[in-house]
Amino acid sequence: MKIKNKEEETETKGTRLSAALESRNATCSGASLGDSCLADLLTAMKFEKDKIRTFTNQKKRAESFKKITEAKGGKEGQFGNTTVYLLMALGGNLSNLACGGKPSLTTQAASTYMTLDNCTVSIPASCAVPNNTANFTLLDTCQAVYKAIQTKNKACLGETTDGAAACACWKAAANMTTAAKRLAAACDSQGAQKKMKELKKSCMDTFTSCKKAEDSSVSFILSCSSSSSSSSTSTNSTTNSTSTTNSNSTKMRREINSLLQLQPFLDSLHLSHL
Repeated sequence: MKIKNKEEETETKGTRLSAALESRNATCSGASLGDSCLADLLTAMKFEKDKIRTFTNQKKRAESFKKITEAKGGKEGQFGNTTVYLLMALGGNLSNLACGGKPSLTTQAASTYMTLDNCTVSIPASCAVPNNTANFTLLDTCQAVYKAIQTKNKACLGETTDGAAACACWKAAANMTTAAKRLAAACDSQGAQKKMKELKKSCMDTFTSCKKAEDSSVSFILSCSSSSSSSSTSTNSTTNSTSTTNSNSTKMRREINSLLQLQPFLDSLHLSHL
C-alpha cells in the first residue's frame, strides 16, 4: 500500500481546488453570462430585497391598524347600559345630577356620566377612517405589481442550465423593476402605516377613556344609589305617588345590583377592551 508523503498530499489538494475553480468560472463568471446579465440580476433582486419586502411589511401593519380601529369604532354602544344605570343612581335628572347623600361624590360621578354619555359620539368620531387616510386600493395595485416581480425573480433563479435563457429572464425582470420604480412615490406604504398608526392611537385613547369611565361608574352606582334609596324610603311612605316612585326605585336597585355582581368579571376583562 502506497503512503503519500506530505508534499504529494498538498499537491493533490491544490489540483482539486484548481479544477473546482475552473469549473465555477466556466459557468458563473462575467465572461460567460456578461456584465449586463449580472447587472439585471442585481437590479431585480435588490429591488425585491430593499423595496418589496419593506412595502409588504408596512402595508400589513397599516391594514392591521385599520382593522383594529374599525373594530373599536363598532363598539360605541357597549357602554349604553352602564350609562343608564349611572344616570338613575344620580337621580335621573340631567339638569340636576346628584349623588344622594354624598355631595362630595357628585362632581366626579357626574363627570363620569358625561364621559360615558358622550361615548356613542366620541368613539365613532375618533375611530372613523377617512377616505384620504390611506389609499388601500392603490396599495393593492402596487402589491400586485410587486408580486409579479417576485414571481419573475423566482422563475429566473430556476434557470440554472441555460445561460442565455437565464439572461433573457433577468432582462425582463429588470425591465419590470424599472417600471415599478416609477410607482414608488404613489406606493406610499410608509405614509399609510404612519397615518393609520396615529388614527389607531386616537381611537384607542378615546375607547380607553370610555372603558375607564365604565369601570369607575360601578362604585358610583353603588354609593349613589344606596344613598338615594335610603333617603327616599323615609319620605315615600306618606303618599301614593311616592309609593310608585319607591316601586320604581326598587326595580332600579335590582338592576343596579345585577350590574354590580358583574364587577369582578368586568375587572378581569379590563385589558381585553384595550
